[in-house]
Amino acid sequence: MQDTISDSLTRAVESGMAYIEDEGFWVRAGRGSDHASGMTAAAYRHTTSRALEPQLHDHVVVANMATTNGGQVRAVDARGLMAHATTAGHVAAATLRRELTQHLGVEWTTVHKGIGEIDGVPLEAIKAMSSRREAVIDLAEEVGAFTTQGRQTAALMTRPDKAQGVDEQALVSGWRNTLAEHGLTAEHAATLTPGPRPLSTSLEAAREDQLMNVMSGRQGVAQFDAVFDRRTVVEYVADRVGGHIANTEVTRLADRWLAERAVPLEI
Repeated sequence: MQDTISDSLTRAVESGMAYIEDEGFWVRAGRGSDHASGMTAAAYRHTTSRALEPQLHDHVVVANMATTNGGQVRAVDARGLMAHATTAGHVAAATLRRELTQHLGVEWTTVHKGIGEIDGVPLEAIKAMSSRREAVIDLAEEVGAFTTQGRQTAALMTRPDKAQGVDEQALVSGWRNTLAEHGLTAEHAATLTPGPRPLSTSLEAAREDQLMNVMSGRQGVAQFDAVFDRRTVVEYVADRVGGHIANTEVTRLADRWLAERAVPLEI
């Protein structure tokens, strides 16, 4: 199972980076930017957070060079990477959900801002392994910093130094004991992973039409964002159905809604 999870994360990261390369990978060209290709990037994996709690994640470093359509090598315009990083995260998370559902059979809670939990995992077990998040939230509430920048500042202020010389076996044993104390035993975890489950790469026509209607309604794209662009729509689709379909379908559905349902306003 560990290999399956690791491989699923690798494919998720690859899908997020592929989205960025397609949508936000530019090079500087005079005062503007040109779309580029040939991204060179290296990923390295961490298994814990700074609080020494389980947090399997990858860091990706992108080389500051790319090739233009004309074959010239130029410096990367990082504004494109920053502009699409959040959306790429939604795409990657959707891929991870799909991979784990397909290979392990897990179900998911409602996705919010790109994050979903495996259905059936006790909330207390999640909190017990999320002390970094709780520390950030507590400090943000204490100082009234509820903005994104405020939470980022709180994260930096509460971030511990990286630990050195950790006994891995003792660490994992401690995790298992803590999780068991909060309701997630190995036996319970086994019930949440019944086995492979085939998934389609696309939605049925009727469900696709239903999604278009929901996206245009009160629970749709504009529910939280009065002003939005294509990235917001891609994120919405990825969160809503991305865990069940291929990534190419996520962007296709977003573009279909923009073409058929979004109303252009002229002032």
